Amino acid sequence: MSDDEVGPDDRATGEESDDDSDAAVGRADQAAYAQNWRTVLAVDAGVGVVIAVIGGVVLVTGRVVVGALLAALGVVYVALVGRRYAKWKAIRAAAGLP
Repeated sequence: MSDDEVGPDDRATGEESDDDSDAAVGRADQAAYAQNWRTVLAVDAGVGVVIAVIGGVVLVTGRVVVGALLAALGVVYVALVGRRYAKWKAIRAAAGLP
């Protein structure tokens, strides 16, 4: 962050921050700092599981291609949530959070 830019914490105080830790964490990863970060990820993984289950139901009812695509999409989504878990855990560890 350059000296002319104001970080998200600076808007409230009107002061510029010397800490560049927010620059390394994208806007989408700010939830990693929340106390309920595991719940956020569990709900997100639940969405993927629901998509996979719906895909399985569609697969069994005879729409093989559509069902397989939905099931695969759900599984990939859950895998990506797993990657985000590891990333958020590393972000929290770098910030000194439990």
